[in-house]
Amino acid sequence: MASDTFAGRREEFIAALEILTRQIRGLEKISCGEPAGADLVAMAQELGDRRRRRDLLLVGLAALTADDAALAALEADGYPDMPKGEVTAAVFAELQDLLADVQAAVSEFELIPAASNITVSLGEPAEKP
Repeated sequence: MASDTFAGRREEFIAALEILTRQIRGLEKISCGEPAGADLVAMAQELGDRRRRRDLLLVGLAALTADDAALAALEADGYPDMPKGEVTAAVFAELQDLLADVQAAVSEFELIPAASNITVSLGEPAEKP
């Protein structure tokens, strides 16, 4: 059964969204009044900050929902179990013959050893023209 991967995170985001929504609504109403100069700039900054945070929370909620949906789809498909495929005796024999051919071909190669000791000699520094 699919469950919220990040227990409690969804509720945390929803609670934060409720607070931000009220704050945004309040700041929008205040901004509709006639704040002047620095007050208007401060209000616009606060409103922008809260809208940005709200948008990020909405993206986070969407990601959690997608995660839950993906997990549910995987579980509906039998995850984490992955049964072996079934083939006829003829196909199985053909696969075994193919495996024997590949093993025979691999036996004709040797692995190039990785370098284990490298020495680097640097020349003398030269002045640039």
